[in-house]
Order: sequence, then structure tokens, then C-alpha cells
Amino acid sequence: MTKTAFFTMDVESFSDISCLKDNPRPEYDAFRIEQSIGDYLDLLGRYNIKATFFVLCSSLKHAKEYLLRAVREGHEIALHGLTHEIPAEMNREELYYTISEGKALLEKELGTKVIGYRAPCFAISDETLEVIRELGFKYDSSYLDIKMRYYRSAASFDGFENVCGGILTRDGFYEIPPCKAKTVMGEMSLSGGGYVRIAPFFFVGGHIKRFLNKSSYYMFYCHPSDMFTDKPPKLPGVSSFNKFFIKTGRKRFLSRTESIIKTLIKKGFSFSTLRDFAERSRLQ
Repeated sequence: MTKTAFFTMDVESFSDISCLKDNPRPEYDAFRIEQSIGDYLDLLGRYNIKATFFVLCSSLKHAKEYLLRAVREGHEIALHGLTHEIPAEMNREELYYTISEGKALLEKELGTKVIGYRAPCFAISDETLEVIRELGFKYDSSYLDIKMRYYRSAASFDGFENVCGGILTRDGFYEIPPCKAKTVMGEMSLSGGGYVRIAPFFFVGGHIKRFLNKSSYYMFYCHPSDMFTDKPPKLPGVSSFNKFFIKTGRKRFLSRTESIIKTLIKKGFSFSTLRDFAERSRLQ
């Protein structure tokens, strides 16, 4: 495998931030952050990078114009779910309905084929994998095996073969997971989100560089909420830790993302959507 980097975004609203689920409030739904998708597209465009956007259908009413722009500019649309409900907590009938309806809705509203899936909270299970394969998906990008409260990966991937560095395949279907590494702080994701936004950049950037020295692929992920620069709404009832997580580092996120892009280019990585990678690999 040539050195390949994937840039992704989970398109969800402010109210979908996992640590706010325990304290839902109407004002969270009214806080619009979709302009961040346009800022991300602007950055990607400067480097001619095509990304994969994992979309919650519940975000379509506000994000549709930005997602149509993404389609026009050659980016991939994939499914994140009908809503941000945890698929591992659904029975098979509910799984089948929500995933099939979500796929059909995105294809209708955005006029593009959907072949990829990422579970909310990375909560992939063996049953969810079975359902998405039955529905014609060609890859999943959910397996983040880090033991934290909001990460709930539980799939065993029995019968899957390791292609390289954690990318798995079985019968033409691919699991392309976010990256992780062991650090002095324990196992952590190197793929973006709060890790890139909050951690001192000399720390996370150094680990990314060391990871790239021995890996042939890298995946970046983010959310519109990671990069909005407006003042967030008040967060009554939210713990001090979660307030810190929600509010910290958003103004510097795009510049850190650009630094990671420059590092990838310097180390000889090319860029691909997950769809293009999966389709190329199936033909080889």
C-alpha cells in the first residue's frame, strides 16, 4: 500500500456532542455551526484534498448547502446515521431501518452514491457490520478501540484479514479505522477531534510524526463543532471537565489541521477518499 491519508468529517450538530446527551437543552439545537463545513472545505481545497463526510441525516436541514458544495467539489458523502443514537443499543430491526433509511435519504437529497458508514460514538458491533454489508455498504470506519466513556466499539471482526496497519478486509468489504498509538498518557487517537484540538501540539504533533514514520496510512477526523469560532452557548448543568472539552482549542483547530496536512505532504503521503480506496482495493 502506498502512503495514503484520509481526511474525514462527522457532520453533526452542536446538540449531538456526546457529553451533552446527558443534559439536552433546546438552545443547543438552535446553535448553528454548519459554516464550519465551509471553512473545512476551503482548507482542503487549498491542498486539493478530497475528503469523506460522514453525515447525520438530522443535520441535513441546516448543512445541505455545504454538503452539496462538497459533492460538487468531488468529496465523498457517507452515512453517520439518521440521528446520533447509538447503533449498538438498537435491535436488528431498528438497525436495518435506520441505516437503510439514512442511506436512501442521503442519496436522494445529495444526489450521490453512499457506500461508507461510521457509527455514532464509534459504537460498531458485529451485528451492525452484518446489517451494513447486507445493505450494500463497501466499508466501515468505526473501529476506535480505546476504552473511554463515549467510545463503544465492540465488534470482534472475526474472519477479517489485516491488510496493513489495522485496515481489515473480508469478502471485498473493508474496515478502515481511525489511527491510535501508545503514548505516555496511554492509548490515544492520533486522528483528530478533541485530541488534536486540546492536547499541546508539540505532544500530539510529535506522536503523529513518529506514527507516520512507520505507518502507510493515516486518518484524520473532525466535527463542525471542533472548528467553530463563535462563543458557544452557556452550558448549565455540564461538568467542568466537559465544559473544558467543549470550549477549548477551537480557534486553533484549522491551523493545527493545516500543520498536519503539511507534515503528511512532507512525508510523501497522497490523499484519498475512503470510497476511492475501497473501490481501488477491491479491483486489485
